[in-house]
Amino acid sequence: MRAEKPLATASRDDSPREGDSSPGAGADLGGWLRYISAAHPKAWDLGLERVRLVAERMNLLDRGDCTFVIVAGTNGKGSTCVSIERILLAHGRSVGCALSPHLHKFNERIRIDGVEAADEEIIRAFAEVERMRGETTLTYFEYATLATLWCFRRAWVDVAILEIGLGGRLDAFNIIDAEIAIITSIGIDHVDYLGDDLDGIGREKAGVMRPGQQVVLGRELPGSVIGEATRLRTHVQALDADIRYSVNGERWSLQIGAENLDDLPVPALPMSNCALASAAAGQIVELDRKTLSGALAEVHMAGRFEKRSARGRSWLLDVAHNPLGAAFLHSELVDKNVAAGGRIVAVYGALRDKDIGGVISVLEELIDDWVLVSTGGPRGLNAADLAQRAGLADVLLCDDLEQAVEAACSLSEQSDVILVFGSFSVVERARLALIS
Repeated sequence: MRAEKPLATASRDDSPREGDSSPGAGADLGGWLRYISAAHPKAWDLGLERVRLVAERMNLLDRGDCTFVIVAGTNGKGSTCVSIERILLAHGRSVGCALSPHLHKFNERIRIDGVEAADEEIIRAFAEVERMRGETTLTYFEYATLATLWCFRRAWVDVAILEIGLGGRLDAFNIIDAEIAIITSIGIDHVDYLGDDLDGIGREKAGVMRPGQQVVLGRELPGSVIGEATRLRTHVQALDADIRYSVNGERWSLQIGAENLDDLPVPALPMSNCALASAAAGQIVELDRKTLSGALAEVHMAGRFEKRSARGRSWLLDVAHNPLGAAFLHSELVDKNVAAGGRIVAVYGALRDKDIGGVISVLEELIDDWVLVSTGGPRGLNAADLAQRAGLADVLLCDDLEQAVEAACSLSEQSDVILVFGSFSVVERARLALIS
């Protein structure tokens, strides 16, 4: 077991501030999460000044011997992060991995050596953030960022992998000057915050780059990303140029620069993301083909092209919720011949601010039957309105996920695949229904 790295913290009064409603001693993680959700009047308060100030007080910007990898992009970030994590762990490194958002519980956001942080550790982290913030207000995401960095620092990890939640330039994790930056893909999403211009979105996500940095880029990125990488004189490895792969049945080959890594197992996650992850990991360790092969055979992520068997059916769960995510899903369905010998029945639910028509147009040719399900919350969309916006007529409409699961079973046979996709909440509820 690794020793905990001592944390230098300023001497501050531990007593509650006047009017302070923060959880007291003995509060559980649920209490803390409710508190940080309500601690700031805005869900998003973009800007790095406040979170950097508190990070400096907590001594979190003193990186020590830790190598930081920051991962931005519209889709594929989580898969890339967990792939890097698994590759580095297999090569003997200690790894912290920050993921966003979570599917079932907050603990998924903070992983140390492949294991989710325990409630007790996260509570200690939140308490330290609260103690050190003084009068500085923080959003939920800023509390989460600082707590994550605190946990990684305590665990004294060799490498910290940070997934950007939204944008890049103003994401709280961008207070870190990472040694390696990855941009997986650029597409239209979060229009209210990022706009609908690909060059503008690319410019925001390219904000994670630093001068002279090692940069790994996905395919078909807008000119603003390439231009920023050039302006900062970064050292770029790009998919389809410096990073190439080819598939032969159940095996694939990967070329990174002059290095050839042959006869690798086809991973459960998208090969493009695994290729980016391998290139980034190769900047930190010398990749061993056998070790890499074992890591890729094991890598998986909940809700990302996740296969399950339940209720006498084959299920595939994926959080594709925008056109670019749908395109990734389409390519995986085709490349991995998922529906060989059968049909695909889809269960789909979406939030009202998503490009539903764009998603449907990408996947419609592969789907034989549709079951549409309502989503809840302020951004939710009922199944009837979803059908209208999707332009689908011959569909089943369900208000309840369990009802949708049963409907999909009734429409399918054992040789078919039931694809559940769309919003995180739909995939989360489907996983729970299939696990129980």
